[in-house]
Amino acid sequence: MELKAFFQQIGKNGEGISKAGYTKQRQKLNPLALKHLADLRASNFYKDSQMVRRLRGYVVLANDGSGINLPNSDETIHTYGSSSRKGTKPQAQLGLGCMFDVINKMIVGSTINRYKFNERQCALEQMDY
Repeated sequence: MELKAFFQQIGKNGEGISKAGYTKQRQKLNPLALKHLADLRASNFYKDSQMVRRLRGYVVLANDGSGINLPNSDETIHTYGSSSRKGTKPQAQLGLGCMFDVINKMIVGSTINRYKFNERQCALEQMDY
């Protein structure tokens, strides 16, 4: 979407880039690089204590977990697990744990887990981080 907006801004309207081309390039993205950039953004934000809004001196955090459906394949079901009951068609699903700064409206940390995961343990690990 960012590339499409960029090409529209320079007046090219995405000429010469197919949907398959976008998909192929997207597969080259390193998820660890994206995680590093997100962590760096949060770290730099909290280093500047004047930018951080607080409630009575505290940063207010909320933690939640969600299930996200994935394309069904043997690999995704093996890696993340299935949310389906026995005897039904398997549905690959991962568990997402997220810690959110409520006042500053910023994701402080997130983790991708197997479908069944302990949200409280995940929250404790994210707080330590």
